This record gives sequence, structure tokens and C-alpha cells, in this order.
Amino acid sequence: MIDKSLMRGDVHVGFCERFAGETPAHLLGCSCCRLRGLAITNNSLAMLYKTIEWLSSDSNNLAQKHFSITPHHPQYFTATILEWKHLLKPDKYKDVIIDSLKFLVKEKRVQVNTFVIMSNHIHLIWQVQKGFVRENVQRDFLKFTSQTIKRDLKKNHPAVLEKFLVNAKDRKYQIWERNPLSLDLLTKRYLFKR
Repeated sequence: MIDKSLMRGDVHVGFCERFAGETPAHLLGCSCCRLRGLAITNNSLAMLYKTIEWLSSDSNNLAQKHFSITPHHPQYFTATILEWKHLLKPDKYKDVIIDSLKFLVKEKRVQVNTFVIMSNHIHLIWQVQKGFVRENVQRDFLKFTSQTIKRDLKKNHPAVLEKFLVNAKDRKYQIWERNPLSLDLLTKRYLFKR
């Protein structure tokens, strides 16, 4: 759960206490520590890019060792709410995202390096762990979060749920846009570009 006393805005950034003294703005998160959320008031992407810059710096041996733990490359992942609707504004839906990430980390499916939750989309830099397939992990993450949010909307906000009505062949409602962006961060230069 996000510490409610830290929430002052709609943007939430994950970070890890293990690296607290070593990262700009303390934004790095990893699987060895519990995930936490931090609300920031300035541009969230700029803060995310500072973390990426720190991770990609030649002098940062810690980040290089951290990323060499698994055989998979770190991945930049972005998922967007259907039609960019601001569904993730309530804290309870941010908590669904964070709880799902915590579960994936606990089950050793992913290593979460950093994440940003905004009102209508999320950004992650994570690594899928050995023995797991990226597409399956992403599918499970998006399916679980959408089903959990949909159940809450059905129970507490049925009018909002109707805004996600799609009547597709395989579903009646859709929370996430199809085909989220997922890019392997193969080199430090590519990592910095993201």
C-alpha cells in the first residue's frame, strides 16, 4: 500500500530503500526490497529519465551489477488505460497496480527497477526472471489488474464501468489498451533513450 502521508499529487514513483543514498531523487526500486510509492509534484518523466540516466552511467558499477543478475535484459513497459481515461486517479487503483507488482516480485517473476503510475497510464522498467516468459508475465499483470479494477467498478461505480464497455468478441469491458509497449533495453545508450 502507498503510504498516504506521501501522496500530494497524482503521480507516484516507486523507489527502493536499499539505494536511498545512491540514486537521484531516490527513485530506484528493486526486488530485494519492498516496493513503496512516492508522490512527486514535478514532471514524472523527467524524474524517471534521471533514474534511467543514473542506471546507464558508465561510473555506475552498482547498476551494471544489479542488471546482470538475470539473463533477461531490463525492459521498458508502458500500459495505457482505454482511450487515455483517467481511471488510475483514485488511490485504491494505484494500490492495485502496486500490489500486483509486489506479488510478481514476491513470486520471483520480475525484478522491478522503477515504476511511475499516472492517472491514465503506467511506466515500468523491470526484468523478467529466468524461467518466465515476458508476454506471459505482462498478460498476467494486466489481466489481474483489470479484473480487480473491474470488480470494484462493478460494485462501487457502475456508471464508470459503462465507460469501458467494448462488447468485443472476447470481452464485454476493457480496462487497458491492447498491445502495450514493451522494449528491451539492450544497451546503456538505448536505456538512456527510454
